[in-house]
Amino acid sequence: MRYRSFATTALIGLAACGGGSDGSGMPPVKVSEITVYTFGQPQMKTRLDMAAVSFQEKTGIKVKTVGELDFSKLQPTLESKALAGSSDFDVYMSGNAWVADFVNLGYAEPLDPYMTADADNVEFAYADIPDGVRKKNSFGGKTYSMLVDNDNMFLSYRKDVFGDPVWQEQFRNDPANPTHKELPNPPKTLTEMLEVAKFFQGKNWNPDVEGETSFVTSNAGLGQSHYYVLAWTTPYAVMPAGVAPSNGLLLFKPDMTPLVNTPGFVRGVTEWKELIDCCVRSFGDSDGPGGLLAREAVIDQFIRGRALMTIDWGDIGPAAFRAESVVAGKVAFAMAPGAMQYYDWQTSAWVDTATPNYAPMHQFNGWALYLASTSKKKDLAWQFIRHFCSPQQSLETVADPSGGYQPWRTSHSTNLTYWQSQGWGLNDAQQYVQAILDTTNHPNRVIDIRIPGSFRYGDVLEAELKNIVLGSKTPQQAMDDAAVRFEEITTDLGRVPSIDAYRSHLE
Repeated sequence: MRYRSFATTALIGLAACGGGSDGSGMPPVKVSEITVYTFGQPQMKTRLDMAAVSFQEKTGIKVKTVGELDFSKLQPTLESKALAGSSDFDVYMSGNAWVADFVNLGYAEPLDPYMTADADNVEFAYADIPDGVRKKNSFGGKTYSMLVDNDNMFLSYRKDVFGDPVWQEQFRNDPANPTHKELPNPPKTLTEMLEVAKFFQGKNWNPDVEGETSFVTSNAGLGQSHYYVLAWTTPYAVMPAGVAPSNGLLLFKPDMTPLVNTPGFVRGVTEWKELIDCCVRSFGDSDGPGGLLAREAVIDQFIRGRALMTIDWGDIGPAAFRAESVVAGKVAFAMAPGAMQYYDWQTSAWVDTATPNYAPMHQFNGWALYLASTSKKKDLAWQFIRHFCSPQQSLETVADPSGGYQPWRTSHSTNLTYWQSQGWGLNDAQQYVQAILDTTNHPNRVIDIRIPGSFRYGDVLEAELKNIVLGSKTPQQAMDDAAVRFEEITTDLGRVPSIDAYRSHLE
C-alpha cells in the first residue's frame, strides 16, 4: 500500500475544510476528523489537546480526544474495542509495556511502511530518535508504537547538600567511615547509596523542615512499588551485555524460568528493605498507615525538601518547579547506581567487577501512540502521530513543567533554550535530559517486559513486596513464593506463546 505524503494529504484536509465556501458552486465536503483515546489525567491529556489544536491549524484535520480518567479502565477499554473490531479510535495512547497485548489482539497497525515513506521527512526526523527508544518501539522486528514519553528511573538528589564542604568533612571523618572515603557525589553504586543514606539519616541536613529523611521510595504496594524495587535488583541480577545469553534478562530466563528468587534479585530486594527500615518514613496520614508511601508521596516529600535522595521516574524534574516546591535549582540527576558484583545464574556464582555493573531499568517504558488497525483513516492518523512526535512539538511537551512526559529525542538535550524559557536552569535541564538519555541508551539497559498478561506478574511482585515491608515474610521466602506464582501464571497463559512473545520482546 502506498501512503500519501504529508503535503498531499494536508491539501486534501484543507480543501475539505473550505469546500463550497468560495462561491465555486462545489458541494460542501465534510471536514476530516480522527479520534484519539488517551489517559485523561491533565498532565497527559492537556498536551495532547494542545497538539490537536496545532495539528488542525496546520492541516485542517480535526482531532477529537477521548480521555479515560480511571487508569484501571484504560487497558480494559482498549481490549474490548479490539475484541469487538471497533473503529471508534484511530489513535490510542497507552503504555509501551503493553504492546504485546495489542499485537496479540491484532489491534496495533505496524508503522514500518509509514516510517519508510517518511524517512526524509523533517517532521518525523527518524535520525533524531535514539537507539534505546527505537528498541522500545520495536516488537518482534516490527514497529508498533511511537513513544511520546520515556519512562525510566534514575537518581535525583540534593546537589546543595552533597556539595556542602561541611557535610563532606563530616562524612570523611564519620566513625562508620574508617578509611575516610570522600562523600560520593553522587553515589555510583547501591552500596555507596546505602552508606550515604545511613550517614545522613537523623541529621539535620535541611534546617527548614523537621524530621527530614535521607531517602524516599514507594513501598505501599498500590500497583507501582515493584517498579521502585527493580532499580535495586537490576545491578545485581542482570549480567552485563556479552555475558548473558540475551540483553535485558531480569524476571525470566529465555525459557520463562523465573529469576526473581535467584541470589542477585533477592539481594537487591533485601537492600531495598534495609533502606526502608533505616531511612524511609511517612509524614502524614495521606502517606498511608504504618509509614507506607504511595508514589505521589515520593514526589511530594522530595520537592518539599524532606528527602535527600530518590530513585524515581523523571517527573521529579518538572515537579521541582511547582509552586509548592522548595528545591528548584537544588536538584541534580544521575543514572541509577550500579553494583560491584553481579550474580551469574548460568554458573551459579557471584562475579566481581572492576567498575560498577550498571543495568538501568525502563519501568513501564513510557506512554506511546498506537495506530489502531481498525481505523478507517490510517493515513490521517499517522499524520497526527508524526505531528505529536515531531522535534518541536515533542520538545514543548517534555519541557512543560506541568506535564507528565519525559525527554526521548536526542535533540531534547541540545535545544536547551526552550527549557530555559519554561523556567529551567541551563545546567539543570542539561543534566536532567542527559540522565534520562544515558539510561535510555545504556548497552545494559533493561526494557520492562512486554508479553501478554505481563501485569499479572507485576501484581504478584506487588503483593510479595508488601509482605516483605510488613515483615510477614523474609525477602527469600517472598521471592520463592513469587517464583511459584510466576510459573502458575505462565502455565495459565500458555508457556509456548509466552516464550514466543518473550523472544519478540528481547529481539
